Amino acid sequence: MNENFDRAFDWVMKWEGEFSGDPDDPGNWTGGQPGKGILKGTKFGISALAYPHLDIKSMTKEMAKEIYYKDYWLYNLCQNKPYPIDIIHFNTCINPGKAVADRILKEVITDEMYLLKLILYYSDLVNKYPIKKRYFVGWMNRVIDLMRLINI
Repeated sequence: MNENFDRAFDWVMKWEGEFSGDPDDPGNWTGGQPGKGILKGTKFGISALAYPHLDIKSMTKEMAKEIYYKDYWLYNLCQNKPYPIDIIHFNTCINPGKAVADRILKEVITDEMYLLKLILYYSDLVNKYPIKKRYFVGWMNRVIDLMRLINI
């Protein structure tokens, strides 16, 4: 692992937090929809949907760090990206996901443009799915805090 990954992981832990078993959150279900599969929850941002084989509730922070390093940092080639795009891209691969992160990365030139596109993505998501409004303030606070982390 490296210094930028450690910095990014510590920052993500601020936002991903402890265990959540919210039955209305599709990511907490192994089937990806409320009532589908098993309600295993999410812990440290590691969801039952993405990792249905894991005992989410018993996960340790060290286990989460290994998953984030292998499945997010290395898999998404963050180690090959310059600072601060490495940390911005890592965060976006986690929330809202790799497909969105890759699309944004292809469309932008600067760190600021990447973050603006991320804000626009969240705004469009809320407009398309009004039920997501309950997450919007948290998403915006997360982007603002990311801007502070990388001094934008």
